[in-house]
Amino acid sequence: MKIETVGASSELFEEVIELGNENSATLGFLPRGAIEQKARENKLLAATEAGRVLGYLLFDLNLRAQIAYIVHLCVDKRSRGRGIAKLLFQELEAIVGDTVVGIRVRCRTDYKEAGVWEKLGFVRCETIPGRSKSGSELGVWRKPTTIPDLFNPGIDPDDTRLRVAIDHNVLADSLKPLSDATKGAQAIFEDYLTEVIALHATPAIYSDIERDAYTERRERTKRLAQSFPGTRCTSELLDRCKQKLEGLFPSKRSPQCESDLMHLAYSYADSMDIFVTSDEELIQRSTEVYEKTGVRILHPVNLVTHSDQLLRSAEYQPKRFAESGLRIRRVMESDFLAIETSVASIAQEGKREFMRTLRLQLAEPTRNVTQLILQDQSIVALISWQVHNQYTLRVPILRLVRSASDYTVAVGIVNWLITECRLRHLSCLQIADAYVTGDLSNACFELGVFQDGKKWSRWIGEGQYTVDEVRLAMKKPEVRTSLSQKYCVAILSQLERAVGSADTSILIQLEKRLWPAKIECLKLPTFVVSIRPQYAMHLFDSDIAKGDLFGGDTRLLLNIENVYYRSALGIRLRSPARILWYVSKGDGQYADCQAIKAASYLDEVHISDPKTLFNRFQHLGVYRWRDVMGTAMKGNRGKLMAFVFSRTEVFDNQIPLPRLNEIWFQERGKRFYVQQPLEIPDNLFWKIYNLGIGAPDEKTETE
Repeated sequence: MKIETVGASSELFEEVIELGNENSATLGFLPRGAIEQKARENKLLAATEAGRVLGYLLFDLNLRAQIAYIVHLCVDKRSRGRGIAKLLFQELEAIVGDTVVGIRVRCRTDYKEAGVWEKLGFVRCETIPGRSKSGSELGVWRKPTTIPDLFNPGIDPDDTRLRVAIDHNVLADSLKPLSDATKGAQAIFEDYLTEVIALHATPAIYSDIERDAYTERRERTKRLAQSFPGTRCTSELLDRCKQKLEGLFPSKRSPQCESDLMHLAYSYADSMDIFVTSDEELIQRSTEVYEKTGVRILHPVNLVTHSDQLLRSAEYQPKRFAESGLRIRRVMESDFLAIETSVASIAQEGKREFMRTLRLQLAEPTRNVTQLILQDQSIVALISWQVHNQYTLRVPILRLVRSASDYTVAVGIVNWLITECRLRHLSCLQIADAYVTGDLSNACFELGVFQDGKKWSRWIGEGQYTVDEVRLAMKKPEVRTSLSQKYCVAILSQLERAVGSADTSILIQLEKRLWPAKIECLKLPTFVVSIRPQYAMHLFDSDIAKGDLFGGDTRLLLNIENVYYRSALGIRLRSPARILWYVSKGDGQYADCQAIKAASYLDEVHISDPKTLFNRFQHLGVYRWRDVMGTAMKGNRGKLMAFVFSRTEVFDNQIPLPRLNEIWFQERGKRFYVQQPLEIPDNLFWKIYNLGIGAPDEKTETE
């Protein structure tokens, strides 16, 4: 018997589907397309013997909460008692153990099979109401992995779920007999999806329900709607959201059309990620609605099939700020009343104590920089920072207003703090605010800033490091003095685990936690990618390096992850990899072009039709639909390549075309030329990268 990964095109896949169908009474309903999608992502494991499937395990990841969760664990009745479930689970632990802090499963407590979880080492941590029509209880079991405690984000996975508003037609379909027309609606109510989806009912749904002429069906639908939390917003905010959407609907509206408008207004006002409906006419408006509101409109089948990808994309929502007037400025005396109302009023230490701390920071304006982040006229965040000594950037105040789109701004702020340390050549970041919680703590974890007691800290390395150099950096006196000892020990522990593993992804994960530092032994493909200046100026404008914290375009505050589109012709990128960005001449109207200006991680590469790619990645980047179509028209029969990149490091020293020609003649015997993505060897990447960051001469020598 062996455990193997089953792909969607594998001969074993159909056996998995058949085994799942035989046990659907306890597994629940999952559309075939959702299983196929997870199989394509290598998330389907099977126990096989003599070419026959004896059992399978289907899993998924919530990387923001750093957990894996089991969707299905099924063993053929004829093969039970042979330890197959244990072998499947051990394989899952081996796959995800270095990337998540725990594995969770949700299972009905009245199933006799539920006893297997404790045998596998899980602990039952919670019991919640299930979604079955019989009113069953749902047990939540969890097992921690071996990641050190410091790398545990302490995030409640429930706080990371997609917030999804339901249309009346989805509720109604969920109560009908299972058929091709209703399977999507019924699938979103399966218990395992509570790991990634939180369903909500807008007030507009009750108006829809009341139009049903059949009393019994009307009451059943109403009871189901009442089992979900509603959306919340003020009347004033709802009116503003409705006005913004009215242009997308006819001026003379039917009751159904008015209902659609109200659903979307409520969803927009309460910052829902998704509105799920089977109304095709409404789905056709998805792109325009998203452009205005940041709310996606999806069919239930698409929600189920791509729930994990949607969860990740919802973390970054720059579109929500695209036309909102996001700006940053120093705090003035006239701001105190607004700060007391919006920030101090929710301070855990109390309003008076918070305002006293703020005034102490403002009392030393030459030492402390205290700034507000504003969306329109409302305060989104407040931050105060200082260069504490020659090694350390210290942040005494770091607060978000809870009504803001917290996570997007939180990630942006923490990213900027790291960037500011790099620009000032400071090796330590300290966040000394004892009340960093919620989305800010989540953002800190994601970007490698870790908590020890009431303080958060992070080492900021710059440039190329051997493993021994990382070890030495953790032992330097200034690092030991400025950062948590627990942090240094945990980084060293993670480094040993990463270097000792054959899995490159573990070392990639560690390097991203240490960004912008680069670990020399991490061998990744590198591509030089040409980008037009009109897009480069939004994604990594080199002028940003000349300002201080928040000194550049405020859109760049949110620029942690992005997407770029190219023709699918020519050399195809592959991930994971590194990117060196060459800003082309374009139409000649932009200065400082024809140079390599930045480096990024290449995280994903996708090739598909333009509409599919744009719908999937429109939350990222600066592309509009017309830009995507224009790129596709130059490509291979309309096929397009989209690639997701992250953690872009803008070079202090751009490498212009004449210098690139010199390097290319020296290393490759020809002039530098890039039109399609150009793969280069590892030693050439390090030479260019070290020139870009201004590393000492000995670091720029090729091996």
